[in-house]
Amino acid sequence: MEKEKIKKAVKITGPQIQEASLTVPDGSIEDLMSQARDAEEELTGLRVKGIQAADCDFSKIRLRSIVFENCRFFGCRFTGSSLVDLQIRACDFSNCDFSGAYFSRCRMESVKGVGVTMPDSHLSDQIWRDCNFRYGNFHGCRIEYLSIRNCDLSESFLTECRWKHTTVEDSSLRGVSFVNTSLKGL
Repeated sequence: MEKEKIKKAVKITGPQIQEASLTVPDGSIEDLMSQARDAEEELTGLRVKGIQAADCDFSKIRLRSIVFENCRFFGCRFTGSSLVDLQIRACDFSNCDFSGAYFSRCRMESVKGVGVTMPDSHLSDQIWRDCNFRYGNFHGCRIEYLSIRNCDLSESFLTECRWKHTTVEDSSLRGVSFVNTSLKGL
């Protein structure tokens, strides 16, 4: 009798957000984000809907307990940022730069990130559903507890990545470069 393979579920801690207590920001969220970054303060407890920002520099920003819905950040820089407890729904981060960023307890649903760059980032406790990260650069990422379902990572670079406890289901990895990345246990 053949042993049945049992698939272990990856247990991921999702965003720790009290959605009822979130506030909608007054004024421009781009200005608010820039002010928080310049003052080296953490921006927290917001519900952000429908904003558009292009070519903005949000490097080293610290975001916590924020819900982004139907937002578009095109070509923005988030290098060295800390992104914790985020819920991101139906947003576009195409061509954004998250080099060296720290992501923890984030859930991304229907996110478009074509050409996103995240080299040398740390991703932990991530849930990605129905996302498009085609042509993404994830070179050298440290990934722990990531669940990917129904996503397109075609033609992306997952080179020199280190990952633990990662599952990929019903997703496209066509043409992905895995040079120097172990696929053991994936």
